[in-house]
Amino acid sequence: MTKSRIALIALAVCCIALLSAGTAAYFTIQATAYNVITTGVLDMTLHEKTADGAEPGTPLDKLPDWEDIFNVVPGAEFSKIAYVENTGMQDLFARVKITTTVTDKDGNQLPTDVMTLTLDTTDWIEKDGWYYYKSVMTPGQKTSPLLKSVHFDLLMGNEYQNGTSVVTVTAQAVQAKNNSEDVMTAAGWPADMAE
Repeated sequence: MTKSRIALIALAVCCIALLSAGTAAYFTIQATAYNVITTGVLDMTLHEKTADGAEPGTPLDKLPDWEDIFNVVPGAEFSKIAYVENTGMQDLFARVKITTTVTDKDGNQLPTDVMTLTLDTTDWIEKDGWYYYKSVMTPGQKTSPLLKSVHFDLLMGNEYQNGTSVVTVTAQAVQAKNNSEDVMTAAGWPADMAE
């Protein structure tokens, strides 16, 4: 065989090799995973109930909701029960603040010492005007009632006639998980809305 014929055969083999390399098929596969992460819901409800007119021993959630009271006279006492319920999906810490205001018929501020609030602080810790519930609240859990009743002094003077007394209960919550073991060292409380 001549050198030119060997070169021609070698060139043909190279061309066939290049063509077959360009048309080779490879098995491939691809997978994609979508990971959806949804944040939990932190939610609570502040309940205000009254036991006035209810059967003794009625469960808290069966008591009637608190309604405004009119024509109060000195010496009157009313059941006003306040507690917090964890209505979210996450454990939480809760705190409550109770403030009072009294105004005369013209809207002028009067001393509030004519009102006495009956509190049950057994399960609560007071600090800086807030009452912190001692335990972590799991979803569906309710605190023990902090506020039980409101009593008006028998010696209220005439300046209180046709006046208005307001008891404001404010509740706040913060997540418990990945926060703290103790409500008193928990971080992230909302700013004080009452100030």
